[in-house]
This record gives sequence, C-alpha cells and structure tokens, in this order.
Amino acid sequence: MEEKISFRNIFLKNAAEVRREDHLLEIEVSQNGGGLVIPCAQFADGQTLAVEIETLGVDFAPFYVFFYRKGDGRGTGKMQPTVPGEEQTALEPAFRARTGVKPGLKSTWTFEFRLLRRTGAPFRTPGRQKLDLTGQPCRIEEMDEMYLQFTPNRMPVHVRFSDMRLCEEEPGYFIEPRPLLDEMGQYISKRWKGKQHSVEEMTENMKKEYERSVNGEEGFGAKDWNRWGGWKQKKLCQGTGFFQTYFDGKRWWLADPEGFAFFSIGPDCVGTDRETRADKWEHLLTFLPGEGEEYGEAVRRENWGEGQEALFIDYPKMNLMRAFGEKWEEKWSRMTAARMRAWGFNTIANWSDEAFCHKAGLPYVLSLNGQYPFPSTEETIYQDFPDVFSEEYRENARLFAQGLLPYRQDSLLIGYFMCNEPGWGFEQGLNLGLELLRSRKKLASRNRLREFLRSRYQEDIQRLNLCWNSCFSSFDVFLTPWEGEVSFSETGWKDLRDFTAVLIREYVSVPAEECRRVDSRHLNLGMRWAFIHDPLLLSGWETFDVFSINCYKTDPRPSLQAMMEAGVNKPFLIGEFHHGALDAAHAATGIRGVASQEERGKAYRYYVENAASCPNLVGCHYFTYNDQSALGRMDGECYNIGFVDACQMPYPALVKAARDTARTIYRVAEGLIAPVSEAPREIPEIYL
Repeated sequence: MEEKISFRNIFLKNAAEVRREDHLLEIEVSQNGGGLVIPCAQFADGQTLAVEIETLGVDFAPFYVFFYRKGDGRGTGKMQPTVPGEEQTALEPAFRARTGVKPGLKSTWTFEFRLLRRTGAPFRTPGRQKLDLTGQPCRIEEMDEMYLQFTPNRMPVHVRFSDMRLCEEEPGYFIEPRPLLDEMGQYISKRWKGKQHSVEEMTENMKKEYERSVNGEEGFGAKDWNRWGGWKQKKLCQGTGFFQTYFDGKRWWLADPEGFAFFSIGPDCVGTDRETRADKWEHLLTFLPGEGEEYGEAVRRENWGEGQEALFIDYPKMNLMRAFGEKWEEKWSRMTAARMRAWGFNTIANWSDEAFCHKAGLPYVLSLNGQYPFPSTEETIYQDFPDVFSEEYRENARLFAQGLLPYRQDSLLIGYFMCNEPGWGFEQGLNLGLELLRSRKKLASRNRLREFLRSRYQEDIQRLNLCWNSCFSSFDVFLTPWEGEVSFSETGWKDLRDFTAVLIREYVSVPAEECRRVDSRHLNLGMRWAFIHDPLLLSGWETFDVFSINCYKTDPRPSLQAMMEAGVNKPFLIGEFHHGALDAAHAATGIRGVASQEERGKAYRYYVENAASCPNLVGCHYFTYNDQSALGRMDGECYNIGFVDACQMPYPALVKAARDTARTIYRVAEGLIAPVSEAPREIPEIYL
C-alpha cells in the first residue's frame, strides 16, 4: 500500500523553484547548500518514504536529511523573524542522515523510519548510494519536519524529484539501465589524461609500468634512509630489534629496530582487493564476470547482515589478470613494493594485504581486530559501547589479544591499532553515564556507577539528593533500571559526564592490558579515533604507546596542537587523511576536495610536512593506495583518493609530491628546514 505525497505541500529553503506539479518538483539549489522541507505530521514508524531523485550533473550531489522534533521552537522551513538586533541561531536536529544518489541517473531514494530507532542497519537499495546515521534513538512521530539539504557545492545543483510516496512495505524501485563502468572498471561519464581506451591498451601500459618499476633503482628514493626507512643521520638509542618510542628532549620519534629516528609514512589498504559492490547495480556494469568463470577469482559473494547477500566485482584484479596471466599476483607484488620504496614510503599502513607485507620487506602496521573482533558484550550500554565493567568484557578482551600471538617475533611490525573509529564515538555530547541510567538492560557497569557516586558524595545519599535535586532513599537506586523519565539537576548531569570518562578509560585500558600481556614488544598504536570532538575521548591516553587519530583536514596542526594542550603527553600518529579532485576518474572527491590532480600533490606535501613540524607526531598515513571504485565499494564510498587508478596507472603529481616529501621529511621533523607553505586550492568536498 502506498500513499502519494503532493509536492504542493513541500516548501523550499535556499533553493529556487524551476517547475512544480503535484508529483514532480524541479529545483536549483544554491551553491551554499539547500533543498526541501517535508512536514512529518502524518508519518508513522513502520513506513518508508520513497521518492525518485535525479541530480542533473556529472558529479555527485550528496545531501543530508535532518529531522527536527515537535516543540523545538522554530522549524527549519517555517523560519520566523528574529528580534531586531538578535542573531538567529540554527536549530539543532534530533537526528541526521548523510546520503546521496548517483549523478545523472534517475533513482529511487528511500528512508525507512525504523532507522530513527537505531535498531538495525540500512539495507542496500538500488538507488541509495550510502546512508550514514547520527543521533540518539527517536521515532518519526516525535518529528515536526525533515529537511533534505544538499551540501555546498562548487556550482548550483539542479535536482528533479518525482513520485514521492509513503510505503507500508518495501517500495518498487525505478532502475535506469545505463552502464556507468566500462569493462576495465573505469567511469564512462568522464574523460581524463591517463584513461585507458581498450583492454589491449591497458594491458600493454600495465606491462610497461611493471618493467619501469622493477628495473628501477633498488631501495628507497630518499638516499639518507636506512634499510628500515629510518634516518641514517640520527641515531637515537640502542636498537632492540623492534620499533619503540623515544623522546630526544625536543620531540617524540619512533626508533627503528636499529635505534635510528623513524617517521612513518605510507598508504593504507595496499592490496589487490579493490571491489565494486554490484548487488542491485548489475545493470550499471558493462562487463559482469561470472563466479567460477575466467575471472572468477575477482568475484565474490558474502553475507552482509540482515539477509543481504552482497556481490563484489574487483575490476583492478581482473585487469592484473589480463596483463600478467597466472603470475598476476606475484608481478603486482614486485611492482608495488618497488613503487612504494621509490615513491618515498617506509610503511605499509593499515588494512593492507598481509601476504604483501611479508613479501615486500617493509615495516607495516596491523589492524588487530581483523582476526578477533574488538571486545564487546551481548548487552551494551549505548549502541556499540559495551558493558565495560563486566567479566564478559574482560574475557572477550583476553580473546582479542590472542590475535597478537603470530606476530610477537616480527621485527617489521611497528605496532597495532586496537580498532578504528568506534561508532559510538561519533555522537557529539554523548553522556554514557546518562545512557547507563536510561538503559532497561541488566548491566554490570551499574555497580561501578554506584561506587563512583558513593565515593564522590562520601556515602551520603542526602548530600547527593541536595546536589541532584532528587529524593533517593539509597545509592542502591543506581543498580536497577529507572522507570519513566530520568530527571535531575545540572550537577547530576555533570557527575554522569564525569563517569563517562571512567567508562571510556575502562573501554580502552582493559583490551590494552590484555594485549600487553600477550605481546610487550610491539607498540600499541591506539584506537584511531575519527576525530576528537569531545575531550572525554582522550580518556585513557596513558594506556597507549602512541595516540592515533584520523584527521581529514587541509592542515592538521590545530588538531594536533589541541591534543597537546589537553595534556596528552604521548607520540601522535595520523592514521588517515586524503584529498581528491574531480578532473579524473570519479564523480566524488572524498572527505577533502581540491581543484585538480596537481592540487592533490600540493595538498599531500602541505599536509605531511606541516604535520611533521608538530613535536609529538611520529607518523602520517594516507587513505588509500588505490582509488576507490567510481561506482562504490562495499558501503558506497567512491572517491578519487588513490595513488593509482583502476588500471594501476599512477597519478604523477601525487607521486612526485610523495617523493619530494620523503627527501625532506626528516629535516622538517628535526626543525632544520621549514615545511612547505603553499596550501592547495580547495573546492567543496563531495563525499557520502
């Protein structure tokens, strides 16, 4: 059953109407971002909103969907005038989703209102490119409006909407059968220097790239690097045979196994596996190999949860097979190892092919939760944040640490990351202590909360009542789930925020302790936080050998400086950054956008050299070695962020920048020369 929604009842914000009918709306969105506001009065929890969307351009036009609660005051579309002389403040949404559809292709976009309750992951649908959700659980019945806002772009965005409807069951999907990838996995809609025009041309050029790489100079392009990639001119300490941290009185370093100063540079995801997720998108592919056929090794299916059987096609792997036949993997490995040394990389960074790490003979880092998942518990406090004071958490941490056993004697392993960007860590202003009180689950961490509050208020419940504006009979009230609304004073809220730091410290310290028991030789490189939006995320920093973040900025120095000022007295490592452009093989830049491939090179050098001038930074890893698929990887990301494209052709400006940076990086880190000062020319980023 479907209920049509008339576009006559939809109003616009920062967008100009081009054409409007009952079931069609065409608009032009401002470069600063804008879109349409949809009243939610008649929407219900079990329904799905569906609409056909066509963005009339060659590049992606991502958009947010902001949900605003009833009674929050000023609605997004019903903007009321402010009092003269007062600044109008933006209304904070209760929930947000970031998403998009493929450019120039009419697609059915959907949003299932059950997703507001955070009870499951979004299903893959034929039209929706990606769907990232942020916000605490809520219901559509609590919402006043939803604002579908296209993000700022380098030019106005022309969008056509049609057939908006509410569906009680999964809607029908409009599918336009127009191929977007050619048989080599290249984006058909764009032209760029280096695009291969046939399989024969690609095969010949890849063979030339192989010969050029393996017949080049042996060793690193930077002549003052030793065999590990350390700096021959600065011996820090006696080598231990493993990597270690060292403070020389001015700055932190990594010391290589021989004791020389080591600054870690390298790309993430070095491997032959660079998939296109093809399930429900087969009609967009020119060439679709079958499982078990000639290129069957480049095709796989896997369970993606909630009954989704995902199909993955790896075009770069197929291209290697076409060029090198049965020896494709061996030749890719030789070519890539030679390239990495020549291009100025001394580290194979996170999520890289482990067999390649051992063949290449380069230092590498490990994502420990690849073999055993980061410890969790059956009952969680909030989303993926576990019951950290339970014995179950400790036991799972012991199992997690067993993943280090095969690596204890490996001197090439710099260290390991315990996990990457925990989902709960994206929630800004999160009060885990409050979520613990709100939870209806039986949680061991309640005992620790009771003891925390007993200690803070010297076992005097009346003292707590006075401060909390409450009337509890004893501290035992904190051992059982609370009925009804949780209400207390600002002091109570602050106490629970302080307890959030206790929870986070336990979250990181328990697995870190278990890892140390299994392997004391390799460095614990931390959690790879997505970003530090809350100082509480720094809790437990003492537990790590190196504190790591992913930092998608043009200049990372303010982020690094903020951690130093917050008192984190540890070496820092940046686990991810990148810059993409729109003048090559993609319709999306990635998380940071620049004007061209030349500017990508400038951006790389500006970022790495200025980061290295921070006295706490010991490494900078780039995300990623390979371009992502122009159609989308497993979750829909489709960015121009690689050093090589789908046909193994390098991006010359980015490679040159990496080489130039490698030749100067140690002198920049030592303070002997200044980092480059020319910043890249940026454009509004396009990412999903």
